[in-house]
Amino acid sequence: VVLPSFLIILLVATILKHIIKNQYEDARRILKNIVDANPKNIQAWSLLSSVMMQQADAAKDPKEKKRIEKEIENSIIPQMDKNADNQFNYHVQMTKSFLLLRRGENKRREARDAFAQAASAHPDVAAVQDIVLQLDISLNDTEDAEKHARRILKRNRKAPLANYVMG
Repeated sequence: VVLPSFLIILLVATILKHIIKNQYEDARRILKNIVDANPKNIQAWSLLSSVMMQQADAAKDPKEKKRIEKEIENSIIPQMDKNADNQFNYHVQMTKSFLLLRRGENKRREARDAFAQAASAHPDVAAVQDIVLQLDISLNDTEDAEKHARRILKRNRKAPLANYVMG
């Protein structure tokens, strides 16, 4: 189903309004309808997972938080994998990365590797490049940090964090 652009703009504005008002269930419901109608819309899946992560953060009950995170892991990510054009899709890797970061210290290396995949898919997104570098630094992985910093500096000689890493 292809929606007219004015309707897409209206839906996005409505979703953002719900997010701003911390009405995550309402935003989630709209996004779920969008992905049900357009399962190949990986950006909508990504936004749905983001809203669900915010919903998990806002949950007062630890069991509810865990349930939402499990739903992302067991339902949303598999649907994203299934509908993405390839396994290295930027939005899929970013969703996996943020979910892995939520799992704690022992998943930080996996999260870093997923962020690096996302950075490879979209090397123009400086924030993702910086996340990879920050994770390399926090993992005390000097070798990977320097390799990644060199790649960044080839595209942007003024990248602050990459210059910091390289001294």
